[in-house]
Amino acid sequence: MAHDIIVERDVMVPVRDGVRLATDVYRPADEGKHPVLLNGHPYDNDHFLVTHELLFSPLVAAQRGYAVVVYEARGRAGSEGTWKPYGDEGPDTYDMVEWAAAQPWSDGNVGLYGACALGWAPVQGAVEAPPHLKAVFAYMTATNYHQGWTYSDGALELGFQLSWVWTILARDTISRLGLDEEAAAEAERKLVEAAADVRRSAEFLPLIDFPAYQNGAAPYWREWLSHPCYDDFWRRVDAVARADRVKVPVLHMTAWYD
Repeated sequence: MAHDIIVERDVMVPVRDGVRLATDVYRPADEGKHPVLLNGHPYDNDHFLVTHELLFSPLVAAQRGYAVVVYEARGRAGSEGTWKPYGDEGPDTYDMVEWAAAQPWSDGNVGLYGACALGWAPVQGAVEAPPHLKAVFAYMTATNYHQGWTYSDGALELGFQLSWVWTILARDTISRLGLDEEAAAEAERKLVEAAADVRRSAEFLPLIDFPAYQNGAAPYWREWLSHPCYDDFWRRVDAVARADRVKVPVLHMTAWYD
């Protein structure tokens, strides 16, 4: 049976340290309690591809009786706080699962889902093992952010990492730096130039000083390149190394060399 639905945009949900995460809720328009599908990501809920075309549309899921909760990672888009990739996804996902389970429209059963960078929350959430988490589906994502994501057998995933940062990640970061109009335009111009001449960008040395990522545009870039080997920086978020903590069924799908 198809349900009429309610969509609540930009619900600000507090996590354990008081930071509030911008969250959209899609749910059946009735008084019932429904199972929850939850996803978090470092992008923007206003991007249709991110929210509605990767895996499935929350609108369709809500019509079929699920409540769907989609939140923006801390320090990204409408969420508060400072974004630190490969850092806060686990604890924040734990708190979001428990928040969703406690809502009056929830039956207390929460599943995590997501693809690519939207898969960080499901993977790290599975390791955190919040009490109301029942299942996890992760697609085309990483369990070890060193091998096969940032590096492959010791070599930097240059094309992926460069383009991912300049096309998506750095732009949101720049918007939060408090720059005046001229400085913000200059930072944006550097990103556009980097994307326009891919070969020149790929040949720049030393990569750790890549011009478009300086002055706060991508502070994580230097951190990633400062840890080329699998060390404690990567080990702390390696889900495989902590797989014994996972308490629920997990379906993890990918493709060869994807």
